[in-house]
Amino acid sequence: MKRILFLIVFIFMIPAVFAAADTSDKNASLIQATGEGNLQGVTAALASGADVNAIDNNDRTSLTTASSKGFKDVVKLLLDKGADVNIKDKYDRTALMAASLGGHTEIVKLLMEKEVKVNEKNTDGATALMIASQDNHKDIVKLLLDKNANVNFKDRYDRTALMMASFSGYMEIFKLLLDKGADVNVKDVNDRTALMGASSKGHAEAVKLLLDKGAEVNTKDNNDRTALMMATLGGHTEVVKLLLDKGANVNIKANINDVDYTALKIAKMKNKQEIIEMLEKAGARE
Repeated sequence: MKRILFLIVFIFMIPAVFAAADTSDKNASLIQATGEGNLQGVTAALASGADVNAIDNNDRTSLTTASSKGFKDVVKLLLDKGADVNIKDKYDRTALMAASLGGHTEIVKLLMEKEVKVNEKNTDGATALMIASQDNHKDIVKLLLDKNANVNFKDRYDRTALMMASFSGYMEIFKLLLDKGADVNVKDVNDRTALMGASSKGHAEAVKLLLDKGAEVNTKDNNDRTALMMATLGGHTEVVKLLLDKGANVNIKANINDVDYTALKIAKMKNKQEIIEMLEKAGARE
């Protein structure tokens, strides 16, 4: 009797098993076609019953994949078919982040026509705004800011979009972020500020803008280094002058591996004669 009941249950389960396998195959076809940018293949997969929000082995949807690769027509089709714009992959990345990273402005616009969440964070704590700022995608930065992206959100290292832009000196992005109220004195986990980042890389125009916006010139990082020391180390004469003109303290000491360093000591170690003269004129001592 038990054997008969088992056979009956098994027989009724067969259609469900085959149906699940069939759906899985359709979803796989959709994911593959999307990855290839095959609009016809995506259309066929969806028409056959594939789930528009099906995910791959990395929990990525077809929308995220198409957004990352810049397949605008595929993105439009998926959105028209009801793709969820806010699903995250295993790294908590969304389609908006993927499009922002790739610099795909038109796709960002399409996503923003839906109920996209602009302030979502990935596993590193980065938002779409941070990603676009770091990679100099100024048109996307503007779109995100116009959509009320939070300009002062921090990632897992306490870096903001402004800090990320500071290392590269992207002036148009700098201005966009500052116009939206970016905090110029926020510190990362190493107590570094945007001014330090720009100074260390010699981005004089960015340094000037930050100083004009109230950046604190004598702030120290977790090794007691200042923007002046960082500019001196890099031999960035123009930046050193800007910092001195704003009242940079030339005699602050940083202790690294039990050795005290001043800006002047660094300048002499690096044989930066012009900077040495500027520092000494400002009253610097070793």
